[in-house]
Amino acid sequence: MGVSDTPLDDPVAHYEGYATAWNDHDAERVLAHFAPDVRYDDPATDGVYEYDDLEPFVRELLDGFPDVHFEPTRIMETREPGVLVVQWTMTGTQTGTYEGLPPTDEHVEVDGIERVVVTEDGIAEVRGYFDNHEFTAQLGLTFPEVVGKLPKLAVGAVRNAL
Repeated sequence: MGVSDTPLDDPVAHYEGYATAWNDHDAERVLAHFAPDVRYDDPATDGVYEYDDLEPFVRELLDGFPDVHFEPTRIMETREPGVLVVQWTMTGTQTGTYEGLPPTDEHVEVDGIERVVVTEDGIAEVRGYFDNHEFTAQLGLTFPEVVGKLPKLAVGAVRNAL
């Protein structure tokens, strides 16, 4: 766990620093924004992740989508101190392995929303929502589009296994 470069007493600024770290493709800085007891959950995770689960998740997303960009389109402070609701758009091209799948070379643009809790220790909770079906469809991984990609995916999977 590192120390982020954004103020914890300003949840919006802390979140903006977190988004900037993603956009700078800096896994260490992304991770530094999380509190040690963080709980992270969104459609891309297999259940709720804790701090130790986040490093491989962050690195895999950055490796799979080296040009990933998160654009917060609206950051709203709630009545609860430190609780934000954030609307965002994620864009990127899958040119690396992601979730065991070889590159599809497809570009995605997905809108999402998340509830973020910032405490004196960093981001303590992220509960994200986006249409995972839309995400996989844009990658060409839904039927019938995936049928045309099977040979490329199979070759890529074999290369990854070697």
